[in-house]
Order: sequence, then structure tokens, then C-alpha cells
Amino acid sequence: MTKFRALHALRLTFVVWARNLVPFTLFMLAVYGPLVALLIALSGDEAALILLDPHDPVVPLVMAGIGVVAMPLLTYRVIQSVGGVRVPMRTSAKRGLRGWIPALLLAALSVGLLFLHFTGVVIGAVVLPFLFVMTPAAIAERRWPLATVQRSAQLTADPWLRIFALRALLAIGNGAIVGFTAPMWRDDLPGNELRLDVQAISVLTFAIAWQLFAQILEAVTYVLLREAKEGLSNQPLVRVFE
Repeated sequence: MTKFRALHALRLTFVVWARNLVPFTLFMLAVYGPLVALLIALSGDEAALILLDPHDPVVPLVMAGIGVVAMPLLTYRVIQSVGGVRVPMRTSAKRGLRGWIPALLLAALSVGLLFLHFTGVVIGAVVLPFLFVMTPAAIAERRWPLATVQRSAQLTADPWLRIFALRALLAIGNGAIVGFTAPMWRDDLPGNELRLDVQAISVLTFAIAWQLFAQILEAVTYVLLREAKEGLSNQPLVRVFE
């Protein structure tokens, strides 16, 4: 058995992403394309300002909701890809339906903690690392939602600090996205419309890519934790339970 290493998890995340670059890109275009098209159709030239409005939570909430529903559909393929097995996206989506409830629970908890301000940040920093692999555990092991809490806590207990570091990295990325949503140029000056469009496209692209990165990282972390704790190495883990 090997020791879980956060840097190895990050490296393997990019490896898995590269292996699945085309299907994952097409999937993300299919999932987020309608939202982008709707924004452009409804807003015209003001689409960029809507995306970059730091006081309008509608678009970020819609994107987060899409992510909660769509991202678990990739988890099965990620887990199998770590073991060197390629499965169809349709199969991954079918298996990923089991991850919806844990993903919703985790999202609800994260949002709820935000309303507690500093106290919520402290509680989240301590508790959320224990829940980091809830969704992959539900998908891979066919566990009931509450059972995934216990399973995730069991897998993440020993390397809690390393999982905390991974969550901190994701939080920094989320903070960067929020920071760059404030328009950098006045929209009433000639030529600045193009700059705002470029900024909006950049922010939107990074936000979508970051959601995908986070989901791949969760699934890869789950596989490596299983490897470190139970010695299930270099094999399609899901088949152990079938």
C-alpha cells in the first residue's frame, strides 16, 4: 500500500483530464452551451456586464446548479480512467446519477455555512475535508447518501491535512473567479465593450474549467485514498462492487 500524496493527486488529475480531453470538452460544451446562448440571446451586447456583475448572483447560482447536476455524471469515467479502463460517456452518466443526492447535500452544506460568515468558514475548513469524496463513494460503492458521509470521513481521516490543502486550492480558484467578475473597464468608453467581452469570456471559461477540474480531483482523490487504505491499486475500482 502507498501513502496518499496531494501532489500526486494533482498530477494524476491533469493526466486523467488529458486522457479524456475531447469527450469532457464536448460534454462541457453540451452542458453549458445553452446557458451561454441564452445569455447572448437575451442580453445582446450587455451579456458581458451580466456575467461580470458582482452583485447579481443569478448566473453564478445557475452555473453552480448545473455543476451539481452535471459533474457527477463524469465521475465513473474518471475512476475507471485512473485504472486504465475507458468506459462510454453514456455509461458514466448512468452510473453518475447515484451521486446527485450527495452532491446536493454537500452543496447545500457549503452554501449554508456561508451564511455563518467567519464561523461558517472555520466550520467548513474543519468539516468539509472529511466530506471531500462523498460523491465518488456514492457512485463507486452504491451507498446510500448518509452512508457516504461515514465512508468519506473514514477515507479522509488520516490524510485530513492533505485533503484540507486540496480544498484550500479549490477555494483559492473560486476566490480568483469571484475577484475577476468585477468589470475592469468602464463600459461607457469607446473600445471597452470588446475588453469587457474578453474578460467575461475568460471568467466564464475558467469557471467552467475549474468546476471540471474540481470534479476530476475528487474522483482521483477517492481512487488514491482507496489505494492507500485498502491496497486497491491499478484496477477499475467500481468492478469490485459488481
